[in-house]
Amino acid sequence: MDKEEPIRILQILPGGHICGGIENFIMNYYRNIDRSKVQFDFLVHYDEKGYYDDEIKSLGGKIYYTNVRKDKNILKYIKFLNKFFKEHREYKIIHGHMPGLAPIYFLVAKLNGVKIRIAHSHVTDTERTLKGTILKPIIKSIRFFSNVYFSCSNEAGKFMFGKRNFTIVKNAIDFEKFIFNENKRNEIREKLKLNNEFVVGCIGRFNHQKNHTFLLDIFSEMLKTKKDSKLILIGEGALEEKIREKAEDLGISKDIIFLGVKDNVQDYYNAFDAFILPTNFEGLGIVLIEAQVNGLPTYTSDVVPKETNVSKLIHYISLRNPASYWANDILSSNNERKDVIEDIEKKHYNIKLEAQILQDKYIGLLEGEDKNERNN
Repeated sequence: MDKEEPIRILQILPGGHICGGIENFIMNYYRNIDRSKVQFDFLVHYDEKGYYDDEIKSLGGKIYYTNVRKDKNILKYIKFLNKFFKEHREYKIIHGHMPGLAPIYFLVAKLNGVKIRIAHSHVTDTERTLKGTILKPIIKSIRFFSNVYFSCSNEAGKFMFGKRNFTIVKNAIDFEKFIFNENKRNEIREKLKLNNEFVVGCIGRFNHQKNHTFLLDIFSEMLKTKKDSKLILIGEGALEEKIREKAEDLGISKDIIFLGVKDNVQDYYNAFDAFILPTNFEGLGIVLIEAQVNGLPTYTSDVVPKETNVSKLIHYISLRNPASYWANDILSSNNERKDVIEDIEKKHYNIKLEAQILQDKYIGLLEGEDKNERNN
């Protein structure tokens, strides 16, 4: 008897040389689901090789490329999608994580008979720019083109879906990878030539959302009181050059280490003494969970969803407060690393358990649709 084929879920993502929160979220689940039952394939929106492509293929996933985000040709994109869904009838479930183009890909999928169209909210707001202003009504319209609603937090769900019912899918992580490791701490700090300095870190893309500009103001104020401080920045993005220029202007560049993208980011938490993310808005902020699992005192803005409050290590500070207030709060707090794994496990952020829940959700959605078709 032939082995039953797994359900294939089409994940719709930006793609390209990106390894941000959404991509990490999907890969965490992909690595931990039972791939004999549920397999992920990927529709990405750049035509070059992406950060996770080799790993995806090694896990049995397929990757389809479209370069609409480069050529900006929407008619070509619609034609591509129409042809794609006609040729790939195996996708009965699509799971969309790209809000800007979601109304298009969900509508084309619907017209081609894709019954289960999952929209996933990862944000609680848009940038306060012209682009963000245009994007906000597009995001609000997604609920009309999809028919299953997932969200990383209550705030993110309400933002995208309004009063419609949605399912919280936790931004879960592999606890074992992020638990504090003294040997890794010594290894990383020796590699970066760090001795007894007080090291604060931030992991995130260089964009308006993550608010690196204000982070540099905070760090500059910290140096006035604690001169042996260092700031480690991990990530890449469009604003990186501007952030480097600001560091030069503030005279603090010698105390900042830009590391770019790291495929072993979990190791670097060990080298930090505190984690800072003064984000302008956040769907959840998976790095805040990772930092707390590592036992790090964690400082973030009070706009962050309170689902991130998974231990006593997290501090919420208003962005209305000046950088000097943030710096004083950080330096005057007890910045001892603590073991809070037991507390965090109770909040359902262990990927080993949450991957099973998502897997069962996919299977249940498909079985429900099959049952409806049989009864029609």
